[in-house]
Amino acid sequence: MTYETRDNPHSKITKNWRAGHSSTKNKEQRGFGLVEKMFYYYHRIKKAVEEIRAEQGYYQSTGETGGSSSNHAFISDPTAILVMKHCEPIAKVIISADKIDEEVVFNPEKWLTVVEQTFIFFEDEDLVNDVLRRRFFKNEHMLRTCCDLEINDNKYYRLRDAGILYARECAIQLGLIKIFNEKGKRPSQ
Repeated sequence: MTYETRDNPHSKITKNWRAGHSSTKNKEQRGFGLVEKMFYYYHRIKKAVEEIRAEQGYYQSTGETGGSSSNHAFISDPTAILVMKHCEPIAKVIISADKIDEEVVFNPEKWLTVVEQTFIFFEDEDLVNDVLRRRFFKNEHMLRTCCDLEINDNKYYRLRDAGILYARECAIQLGLIKIFNEKGKRPSQ
């Protein structure tokens, strides 16, 4: 959403509703919405990854051993082949989304790691864990969570932001979110 400033009616400044102030592009919020979406989709992504891994188990080798007169040995270890398939990361999964029919999630296993690592990091901080679980896994309304945990809405959003910002840092470290491209310019998001 944009609005005109009083100083210059021709300048357009983006209103950043999460940060509560105006900015041309708030650097602190880059990737925030994407990380939130991955928290919402966590169970769908996990189910899709499990289905793909289960499929890979069905396509095992026939277990041929032996060779021909050319002295070439064909040794096939079904267990080793299965392990190699499971070590190779899954490039993408297609999940059903709420507002659109399907959504493609690239690097799904890395996104699962980001979400799981966030809960591990905040396991000693019950309020952050509770807010994240209730918001993203139970899809509970903010007012209900605030009443149950006896916190106000400002604290609720601070706790949520703490979890999402940590998850965003994990995503940046894993290369899921880029801060700058090869030429040093910001990527468009």
